[in-house]
Amino acid sequence: MPDCSRHLVESLRSGRAQYRVFTIAQPAAGAGFAFTVDSLGWLQILAIRFSLTTDATVINRVPRIDYRDGDGNDLARFPVSAGIPAGNAAFCSFISDYFPATVITSASSSTALVGWLLMSGWVVAGTVYNIQAADQISLIRVTALDWVTLTDAQTVVAERMEDL
Repeated sequence: MPDCSRHLVESLRSGRAQYRVFTIAQPAAGAGFAFTVDSLGWLQILAIRFSLTTDATVINRVPRIDYRDGDGNDLARFPVSAGIPAGNAAFCSFISDYFPATVITSASSSTALVGWLLMSGWVVAGTVYNIQAADQISLIRVTALDWVTLTDAQTVVAERMEDL
């Protein structure tokens, strides 16, 4: 069995966590992206970064990250502070507990996320207000902490033992 403990951090607040960095598949042009939280305990998003390439349609786009519960209810929305103009390629960064929200240039923006602990089954979605059919989101990368509680870990071990 491999040694997994070297990638764990401890906190008095929730037990142990493992850093996770994963990419999300590029959505079709004119569409946003979403992923469902898959965790043994709680997932804490540290950062989400993606590229948005806009077409020539003259209207500002406003990217945002949404947290939704398992029933699809919006719990929180985190929009960028200023729109991305037409005909640009911009990197959008959403960073946990980051302040202030700034637009560094028209090709780069940073926005604060709240460091919530998201339950398994919840959805994190990237949407763009005023998205056009030829706009493209790409290079989606998520950095998170996956908090595992002792009870969750014991349940998983017990389920795996039953499969043997």
